Amino acid sequence: MLSRLYKLRDEVKIFLQKQKQDKLYETFREEDFQLSLAYHVDFFEAINNLNLKLQGRNTNIIAHSDVIRDFTEKIHSSTRREKSGFITSAFPC
Repeated sequence: MLSRLYKLRDEVKIFLQKQKQDKLYETFREEDFQLSLAYHVDFFEAINNLNLKLQGRNTNIIAHSDVIRDFTEKIHSSTRREKSGFITSAFPC
């Protein structure tokens, strides 16, 4: 859902402006909001991918723990890069 909102962000701005939703329109136009939206799109895409990896007939607890460990390592790595000021993408999963 968030990815659709992000893809349609220009249309959403037009819609909000036409509906005279000035406060929402101004918030939606802010660069910080757009960056936050992009980050959340990437994050939830990664969470959805993790969810898909944890489903299926031929999975077991060992495979699940490996997938979850890899995912958490990516989160920690991303956090370290963010704190150091080196970000190549919003969420590298």
